[in-house]
Amino acid sequence: MAVVVLVIAAAGISCRIFAPADPEEAARESVSDLRERIARVVPDADRVAELNEMVNSLEREVDGLLDAIGSYRDRLREMNRDHTATRRSFEQLFSEFDRSRKAKRGRLVALHSRMKEWTTPEEWSEIFEAERNALGALLRRSGNQGL
Repeated sequence: MAVVVLVIAAAGISCRIFAPADPEEAARESVSDLRERIARVVPDADRVAELNEMVNSLEREVDGLLDAIGSYRDRLREMNRDHTATRRSFEQLFSEFDRSRKAKRGRLVALHSRMKEWTTPEEWSEIFEAERNALGALLRRSGNQGL
């Protein structure tokens, strides 16, 4: 039992040692890794350019999502402070945010699907992990751990 705890603790420490401390830096590195992977794996320059445009769009969509999350949290804090805020106003805020989040998530899924359409199965098998890592790093920039 003690050995298992020690191994788990050591794994957590080693992850923190090698991970960039700054979430912005981690996101830049992950996006750069994705672009490098695309350039290395996809032999057609036109497709590489189109895929890089999709990466740009992915960054913009995540920025929009993080902005929406930040605005939602700010509005929620304001409403929590406001003694006169009604249940209906809270429900309206939740509904608005949910609609916005679903639309943004839909655009992210569409970009992901479009990237797959622009690659062969063999190319995608070498790119998908870098795309997943970049998306995760972009989302963690605000301390957001998920949707």
